Amino acid sequence: MAKLAFYISYDKYNRNEAPGISAFVQLLRNSGNEVDFLTGEEELLKKVRQEKYDCVALSILSSAEIRELLATAIKVKKEDPFVTTIIGGHGVDEYPDLINALGVDMLIEGEGELVLPEVLRHIKRASQTRKDWLVIPFDSEIDISKEEREFLGEGIDLILQTKAFYKSPISNEQADALKKSRIKRKINGRVVHLPLKNVSFNTGDTTVRLEGGNDLYPTAKEFEKMAVYPWQDIKDRGWTGISLYVQKGCNWGRCSYCGIITPPGRRLPVHRVIELLEEAASHGIKTVTFDDDQFIQNTTWTQELLDKIIKKGINKKIAFGAMIRVDSIKDKDILKKLGKANFGRLQIGVESFVPEKIRYFNKTIKGKEKEYIKKAEDLIYACLEEGIVPGVFIITSRPRKKNAILEISKELLKISRIIKKSAKYEIMPVFSFNDMLMAYPGAPLLKTEGYRKVLAPLRPVKDGSRIKIEKIEIPYAFKPGSMALANFIGTHLKISRQRGVPGEVLNETWEHIEDLTKALEICAGHLDTDIGTALAFIEEIGGQGPDSAKSQGGLNHTFRDLANRLGVEIQGREQFQQLIIQRRVSPGELKDAVNRSQNKELKKIIARLQKELSKEKEAVTKTCAEIMDNLRVVSIPTHKRVQRYLSDTKEELKEISCEKEDRELFLKKTGEIKKRTEKLIDQVYPFLAGRSALESLIEWVDEFFEQPVMS
Repeated sequence: MAKLAFYISYDKYNRNEAPGISAFVQLLRNSGNEVDFLTGEEELLKKVRQEKYDCVALSILSSAEIRELLATAIKVKKEDPFVTTIIGGHGVDEYPDLINALGVDMLIEGEGELVLPEVLRHIKRASQTRKDWLVIPFDSEIDISKEEREFLGEGIDLILQTKAFYKSPISNEQADALKKSRIKRKINGRVVHLPLKNVSFNTGDTTVRLEGGNDLYPTAKEFEKMAVYPWQDIKDRGWTGISLYVQKGCNWGRCSYCGIITPPGRRLPVHRVIELLEEAASHGIKTVTFDDDQFIQNTTWTQELLDKIIKKGINKKIAFGAMIRVDSIKDKDILKKLGKANFGRLQIGVESFVPEKIRYFNKTIKGKEKEYIKKAEDLIYACLEEGIVPGVFIITSRPRKKNAILEISKELLKISRIIKKSAKYEIMPVFSFNDMLMAYPGAPLLKTEGYRKVLAPLRPVKDGSRIKIEKIEIPYAFKPGSMALANFIGTHLKISRQRGVPGEVLNETWEHIEDLTKALEICAGHLDTDIGTALAFIEEIGGQGPDSAKSQGGLNHTFRDLANRLGVEIQGREQFQQLIIQRRVSPGELKDAVNRSQNKELKKIIARLQKELSKEKEAVTKTCAEIMDNLRVVSIPTHKRVQRYLSDTKEELKEISCEKEDRELFLKKTGEIKKRTEKLIDQVYPFLAGRSALESLIEWVDEFFEQPVMS
């Protein structure tokens, strides 16, 4: 079988938890392959230099990593052109052209548990004598501008430095074997032999695509056999937690921003999950996160699993976490059982507390949006009552033309009220914000909304005597929909950057809500200014969508008429707005052009917008004041609580310093202080200032071991 390096870019997240894909690595080993599991790029490239691999598999955790992984593929080829590079993972299905990327030899779409082991049976390392054929340098000039080079990221720099074509080491014989290959399966008691599907690979100058349907998803029975973990790797890397996939697919599968299409209903039997958890406990694992798209898909299965965890005492050895939907909790009994089973945190995909957004995201049955929001709020308080930290996912904004700033303020107001009401509990809810609606591969919204893209360089292509760069567009985030919203996003970004805290840390704190509120206050002040009114007017008469003037009496034809009166050439609404922002056209000039047009309807629109924007400004300003008041109600006493604790603990440390010579007693007391501090960190977690101070205390306690005895 094959000698393989399996890589995911995971070290950058600084997690103390083995990724869920670890089970896939062990599956490949159990299929007879020699596999090195690598989680950092430097580690990967070092191993590629040292080992003579048959294949390097690069697994993408999200489509945001595509540019990074393509650059990694080129680096691998620079180190070893004889190895076959394979790309697979989340979102690959939507980008079949990735097979054309420089340094990429094979693309595997969809779930790879059945496909990759079969592929590895046929792929062998190329002969060392083939290097001149595998690496073909070129001297031609590469046709690329300075702006393009800056925009295309690290991948283009590598292409420019390399100035070579990499040919695939997959031979014709291996290609024929892959085409003829069959996967033996037993489905519904019947043995079948299915060809490889959804696999593309390069051989020589040819790209072969083995296309087909979705019948290579593992069944529940097959999934059970694949549930194995590389405990030695986990121990070697010092991970004390693991992510487990025990169910495949999502039983809702209708969220408008999500692209999950894998069939649901495939889950491990309870006895196998219990075996895995007992194995984890025996290997010193302290935390387990169920990384399923939705943990409570089958209530009977979930209840049985929780009962077994409690009965076998696993809840006393391991703390658990999971992701759930609001609608998955039918009663409080299962929540109580989750608490008893030591589920310390539940990530809840609420996404919004605004009915219109819930409808837009398709989070529940149409017409049930208010009921959904009430359920979500009740679920948060019920979790707190059971001692479970509710982690609440929120999408801050969505593409919206009108009242976008007001909608965000309503969202934050509801959240601040929940935080204020939660102050009576020992723990607090943690709201995790995604400030822009991300454009995930395969999401239904990609068909209806405009979105921003990032470009990734694929490969150099000969064009006569020169070389052009072939590129691929990757959806990144949906366009804001209005200048007011775009202004808010930009303003908030500037404010949050001043804190010097990574976004993934800041996005789940009270400080983040403060920053969002400050940005709202600033942007609300711009709404009814002359420029704000002019920008809103242009959106109204030249916009796209059902709430635009395009569908209101044919006003859209006046869009270009006004541009002509102003003596400017424009291609669209955004360009017209930029002329206003850049002061190349003043709001006064625009108003004069409207007056000269003698279009009474346009004058009415301006007058109406001025009133609407003033009203929105007033509402947002008032709402922001309440949001900040609500946050102060919880943050001020929490700050005082942390300061008192820090003061008391430092005094306690001074007292026990004289016991430093009695090391056993000293270690016991400082250990107790650390545990107490870690518990308080969990209780004040969303208050970043307090959490950071407590984390610094723990570091100080650790350093205290090395200090001399105090007098």
